[in-house]
Amino acid sequence: MRVLRQPARVSGLIFDIDNTLYRNSAYLRAQADLLVKRLAVELGESVERMGERVDAVQRAFAARPGGDKPSLANTFLEFGVDIETSVRWREELYHPEEYLGVDRRLQRTMERFASEVPIVAVTNNPRSIGVRTLECLGVSRWFRGVVGLDDSGVSKPHATPFLRGLALLGDRVDDRPEMSEVVSVGDRIEVDLNPAVELGMGAVFVESMEDVYELPHLLPAAGEHAR
Repeated sequence: MRVLRQPARVSGLIFDIDNTLYRNSAYLRAQADLLVKRLAVELGESVERMGERVDAVQRAFAARPGGDKPSLANTFLEFGVDIETSVRWREELYHPEEYLGVDRRLQRTMERFASEVPIVAVTNNPRSIGVRTLECLGVSRWFRGVVGLDDSGVSKPHATPFLRGLALLGDRVDDRPEMSEVVSVGDRIEVDLNPAVELGMGAVFVESMEDVYELPHLLPAAGEHAR
């Protein structure tokens, strides 16, 4: 675990979902593989060749000055696949129920946080897939909402998903936490955390589920300073 920025006062949390609230390498591989296979069919390429082309695009982006590996949604834009199509393909292809189950320790962690501050999830998957994932893990009841790729129209690291997440933390504009009092939690510094820091939010990098389970000990100010 690494804290990039920790506010003195914590009034809300924004969680990434995939590889943050669960760790399942088979499901993560399946997500990428299924999309590449679907793109291969669309473009009339072999799956192997399509995988090579996708990898080449991502490497080219990462090699640029200040560049990072782009999300699959942004990568697919290079092949003429718009965000709406990426959303539709994911909704058709992804089945978190086949890979994930209830996590009792995660339930206790999210219940503790939700009793102190509002929490939301922001994902580069469609909102419906994010909701189903939280349901599989048994934690959906503690989240104020989920911001998905179909809600923001752009994928992280764009700022829009984070701003939409902030909006869900309060029922009204005057009920929302200050930007500087919100902490983003994720497993990718470039995608989940750096954009949040640029907006003035706090940010915590998690490398394992144990890191997630230990978050209440890292952010004790949440209960003490909740609104």
